[in-house]
Amino acid sequence: MHELSLVNSIVETCEETVRQHGGKTIQKIVLEMGTLSGVERDAFEFVWSCGVENTVLHHAKKEIITPKAQALCRNCQQHYYPEIIYDACPECGSFDSEWLKGRTFMIKSIIIK
Repeated sequence: MHELSLVNSIVETCEETVRQHGGKTIQKIVLEMGTLSGVERDAFEFVWSCGVENTVLHHAKKEIITPKAQALCRNCQQHYYPEIIYDACPECGSFDSEWLKGRTFMIKSIIIK
């Protein structure tokens, strides 16, 4: 379950950021979890509460933004919204696409208290 390692990495990053800025805790964290990021939302939510216990994120408000996957076909320049990572362009059937949104998982912002 890589979701636990993601939570652990977020905790480490936030603890280091709080130390660097002389804070005590995180008040709010905003995460971006694209629809095709490969992160299982339910599993992530399940491990979050255990992973942040007794850390700077223990009482933080968590917001998750979930951008829908969007791709650009390099063959016909059609923008489309794939449902799975291997969806072909609906216009020309090409698999040669550039991902524009929806494959990322990252910390968008944090508010230190």
